[in-house]
Amino acid sequence: MKKNNPLQKHHFWVLFGLAPLLTLLGVSCINSSVGGKIEQREKEIDDANKAIGGKQNPKPKALIDEASKIYEKVSNKQGDLHKVNWERQKHLYVWPTSSPLLRRFNDSNLKFGDPLPTNEGEFDEFRKREVYIYEFSTLRKDGSGGPGSGMADRVAPTQFRGGWESVLRHVNDFGQNQLTKDQVWLIMEDVWVQRSLLDAVRSLNADMSAFRRAKVEKDGSVVVDPTYDDAGNKLAFDREGKPVYDRRTGRRAVLPTPDEEKRKAVFRNRTWSVELELVREGGSQRLVGTLTNQSERLQLMGVGNVMALNVWFSKDPAAAPMVFKIGGEFLPGKGAIKRDKDGKEVPANVLSVVPIDDHIVPPATSAEEIVRVEQVFDIRTVPVKRIEALALGFLDSRNAGKPLVGPKSPPFAPDPVAADPAAGAGAGPGGPMGMGGLPPAPMGGIGPIDMGPGGPGGPNAGNTTKGQLWGGGPIRAVVDANKKRYLEVTDQVRRLPVGVVVVVDQSYIEDMLLAFANSPLRFQITQVAWTRFRGTLAGIGQAAGSSGPGGGIDFGAGTVNFGGSGDPDAKPGGFRPGPIGPGPIGPMGPM
Repeated sequence: MKKNNPLQKHHFWVLFGLAPLLTLLGVSCINSSVGGKIEQREKEIDDANKAIGGKQNPKPKALIDEASKIYEKVSNKQGDLHKVNWERQKHLYVWPTSSPLLRRFNDSNLKFGDPLPTNEGEFDEFRKREVYIYEFSTLRKDGSGGPGSGMADRVAPTQFRGGWESVLRHVNDFGQNQLTKDQVWLIMEDVWVQRSLLDAVRSLNADMSAFRRAKVEKDGSVVVDPTYDDAGNKLAFDREGKPVYDRRTGRRAVLPTPDEEKRKAVFRNRTWSVELELVREGGSQRLVGTLTNQSERLQLMGVGNVMALNVWFSKDPAAAPMVFKIGGEFLPGKGAIKRDKDGKEVPANVLSVVPIDDHIVPPATSAEEIVRVEQVFDIRTVPVKRIEALALGFLDSRNAGKPLVGPKSPPFAPDPVAADPAAGAGAGPGGPMGMGGLPPAPMGGIGPIDMGPGGPGGPNAGNTTKGQLWGGGPIRAVVDANKKRYLEVTDQVRRLPVGVVVVVDQSYIEDMLLAFANSPLRFQITQVAWTRFRGTLAGIGQAAGSSGPGGGIDFGAGTVNFGGSGDPDAKPGGFRPGPIGPGPIGPMGPM
């Protein structure tokens, strides 16, 4: 019997059903392959069109050459800036000139960290007081030797809290080991940085003490006369009012002082104006004058109720001045009124100088012209009263958590105390190299921080958990433990953070900041705070005739009390300031 297979029997219909499916699969494969080829070809065509379009506007060779010059100029700009800064700063990096061996380094064109000669005992020179310590102060405690020439001496009458030895970082114990090249470089870097900080203070005091030639306007105001320079020279101008320069020297051309402006002249500075006149009295001459308070604040005259002015009668820089003393307690500010002996109302800010014998010009002095005037500051009148603290390696709030780094090595050797637990591996609240044992204060270390025995004047001044930031100490604490001292180090720049606290008259706060910013060492001010000073300054307290436990100043019949029981804001005790957050500098604690 014949068997029929269903698949064979209905194979036509099976193939007929599969045919559309197989056809669809074939068409899909063909479309996918062809579509990919088309997309690839279109991309190649677009790329070719873009390449051709980029060549349709070719740059001329002259333009390409000009662009190359600009690129080269911009590339060299950084080097030019570093060169300009170095020209401004190179006079700061001076080795002790009191030592012939170290003085030779000034002519060697050395870079920081370079090898130094030691075959003649050059490093032992730092152990001599008249070499290293004299960089800070040449004054002796017995008062002999005349005026000092050290960095601390030059800011006088500005004081140091506890003496400069408690404020400025220096080595007072070199130990028995031979100094290394790295130690010598870091010792000198501390000297250079601190000297630049103090030079900023000195420049502010000097700027505020100098009087400029002035003139009286029609409304009675006293303004600086631009036709005179700082040295008292009469400058030349052309018919259009433009300055005239000497073709040989390139300096401003100078004219003879007019006769009517020689013996009678007006000078002024920020606070005062003084009108001086040379008057003949028989065979001698007397200097007479009128003093005016140009500010709106009451101004003190000086310690002992005396203001002293240096007056020069010669343009010779080496000429000695005559000291012109003005007696008085104080002068009220501009706008104050008083009654004279006739009962008339007159300005209270103007004082006619009472003639005294000291106002007679010495016979040996040739006085035919009043050239320039300068105020002699004392502790009562100087803008910057006292330097409370100066800390090297002190971080501001912005960089409090940033670790400090050491000099580049080579040429410096690796830090010898980095792994020494005895040197202190911890960090203070201000981060590595922070203030260590000092208690935290608001605003990142700003405010009434109690320095205690480790602060200025204490037996361990400046000691922290890692290095000593201020004051005197052994070389291990001052130098070795402070090798990591920079925020950033490159081949051209070393950024060293510093903190400064000063007592400054409130009228000069902005001037103090400007003096730091204008320093050739280029201090960048990153953090500033101020608070009222409630302590006592030497020379203003009871020893100077003042009264009150807070160092108030009592002037008898005309009483003006500052601080002490006369101050309604006075508090028991004194303000104990600490260095505020710097970076590289951040003053201040003003008066």
